[in-house]
Amino acid sequence: MLMVVFIGSCTDDDKNPLPAITRSSIPVFAQDGNDTGFIDFLNFDASNLSFTVDKKGSQEVKSIDVTITFNNAQTGESKTIVYNTVTTFPQQVALSFEDLIGLFEPTVLTKDTLGLGDSFVIGGNVLLADNRYLSGGYSPSITGNDPVFLTYNVACASALAGTYDLTLVSGTNGEATSLTNQTITAISPGYYEISDGTMDIFGPNFPVKYRFTDICGNLTADPGSVDYGTQIALKFNAGTVVDPVTGVITFDIEYTPVSCCGLAGIKTVYKATPK
Repeated sequence: MLMVVFIGSCTDDDKNPLPAITRSSIPVFAQDGNDTGFIDFLNFDASNLSFTVDKKGSQEVKSIDVTITFNNAQTGESKTIVYNTVTTFPQQVALSFEDLIGLFEPTVLTKDTLGLGDSFVIGGNVLLADNRYLSGGYSPSITGNDPVFLTYNVACASALAGTYDLTLVSGTNGEATSLTNQTITAISPGYYEISDGTMDIFGPNFPVKYRFTDICGNLTADPGSVDYGTQIALKFNAGTVVDPVTGVITFDIEYTPVSCCGLAGIKTVYKATPK
């Protein structure tokens, strides 16, 4: 039933024709071998940011303002600075930990005030040749396929990528009892994508890719799914844990109120056993 409602809510082209899409371009970022991918909470000074800034799209780009946003997990406050304006592409950027910290005022952060869960997000505001200035707001179809930003979490080293067998622990809404050979792929250090985060709740052959962050064993789900955004949105409850000995991950999920199709409030628990 959920499957029927979901498809009906998403595909009615006659009543909701797609609007004309404005041609545009986006910033893209590519990390290189010197990039640690996260800020190592146990060894700040070993952390490095090293990446290229480039452009992608159909429109000519004059420049890209490379932005760095610091997010304070304890206070919920954020601070964004423009690090550099790039006019030739691709452009290499390299920042040591000390370089990164030095970009912000001491009232915003210092080495001593940086904590677990804090993060730095690299983004880019694009100035097109027609003087349109674009500053984000990307759809899930773009963020799921193009690296339009880079996130560096203050975290510990993480190694959850691999192939898993999923087994249902609890759930009475049509979830599969088991799913074999599912993958957890590292998008970046400490940031992962599971090939089906819903235990096939919409029925066979309808996997829903979902991304999550591992910060020293504390897993946090993205606000929305990879392909369907917040139409399928879930959170990880307190029962979501990683067994440090066996590597088994228990996912204790709950669909949030923004979800469509009767999903809101549904709770499912399943285990992911590494192969």
